[in-house]
Amino acid sequence: MSMTVETVEARTIASIRDSCAMEEMADAMGRGFGRIMSLLSAQGAAPVGPPMTIYPEPMADGAPVVFETAVPVPRGTRGDDVVQVSEMPTAHVAVFMHEGPYSELGRTYITAAGQMREAGLLPGGGPREIYLNDPGETPPEQLLTRIEFPVFEPD
Repeated sequence: MSMTVETVEARTIASIRDSCAMEEMADAMGRGFGRIMSLLSAQGAAPVGPPMTIYPEPMADGAPVVFETAVPVPRGTRGDDVVQVSEMPTAHVAVFMHEGPYSELGRTYITAAGQMREAGLLPGGGPREIYLNDPGETPPEQLLTRIEFPVFEPD
């Protein structure tokens, strides 16, 4: 697996922050994406990019996972009491592509950590997973997930 380092431009996202046990994440994310899509539909809007999950806090064994289910949306989209609309700032990111089931993402994270360490990159925020195809229509072994790790290079 190869790493690329890119600058990702700022984007407006609609998101729902949640936390749950790792084994409950698929259901929680499904509810979150459904809620965001309902909000967009009510405003006559559509996503402007693929769905993603943002991990704003480090994961700890046995602790609930804190995450944001998010979708890039057009500027001017309005949030509500559940869905927050915010600007995701421009970021310098290390990018890794994962092909395969979501249950195997952990292996990609381990490989990514080693490659970033070897490259001298320092963490600059929580990672985000961008889902490039639909798990309802794609066999698990063909799922594509772009993982972005905000990073900075020490001076």
